[in-house]
Amino acid sequence: MTEHANSTEGRLDRSYAGNLAENARFPDDEISLIDLWRIVMRRWVWVLVGFIAFVAAGVAFALFSPPVFEASAKIQIGQVRSDSGEDRASIPIVSATVASAELLQSSSDLVGSGELKSVSITAQSDVWPAILDIVAVGSTPEAARQTIEQTLARLLGAHQIAYDDAISPFLDRSNVLAERHSEVQETLREYDAGIQALRTTDPILAMLLLSEKSDLAERLAQIEAEISEVRVRLSSPMTFPSHQVGSILASDVPASPRPPLVLALSVAFGLVGGLIIALVAEFFTKARQVSAQ
Repeated sequence: MTEHANSTEGRLDRSYAGNLAENARFPDDEISLIDLWRIVMRRWVWVLVGFIAFVAAGVAFALFSPPVFEASAKIQIGQVRSDSGEDRASIPIVSATVASAELLQSSSDLVGSGELKSVSITAQSDVWPAILDIVAVGSTPEAARQTIEQTLARLLGAHQIAYDDAISPFLDRSNVLAERHSEVQETLREYDAGIQALRTTDPILAMLLLSEKSDLAERLAQIEAEISEVRVRLSSPMTFPSHQVGSILASDVPASPRPPLVLALSVAFGLVGGLIIALVAEFFTKARQVSAQ
């Protein structure tokens, strides 16, 4: 039993001694701020090289990258009140997806002109009906603005045709009701004249005409109610065509590149990159020293 205990203690002592030797050979990987500062001071050349490289790349990008300009506008898709009597029965004349496809199709020939880079569209689905955000990117402010103007004209023109087709049945109904209203009013005036003439000569017939006149008056009231309903359906906010929201936003200042932002990022990346290069150099130096030992 004593020999076994002594053997176990011997193994533990050798294991502990081995761990000490291993720790001495490979110290703790954690680096304090003081150690980091010492590394920077020893490897300041690498830090400077990394910093200069990143800053030079950023300055070159800011100076030699072609400027890009943006222009933007918003379109609210028109809607038409449906025949149902629900509270939210107004439906868009075109869906946001269809409108987006129309927009991109209408500007596809402009993108190939050379000065225009791209046209993008985003639908604000949280707004009813949807609002389309249109952004044109061009190599000059004039190219971006002209693209927005041409795209708006094409898209709004196409939507106006869809809007006219959608409200056409209501307009036809309104015209028919207006004709009926005029006819009933003319008939009522004739009944008034006949009743006035028959009051003394034939009171009974006058009473019959008066009864028929009340039916015509009720019919006239129904027609006027229908006319009022059609007018409500054709008026805002129930019904309105697609229209531009606000004005076109365009700036003579390039959207990209932005020299102050590029310079700030290049300085930040330069400091981080230089520090990383210094740490890597320190790591390989220590690794060679350990291998030599």
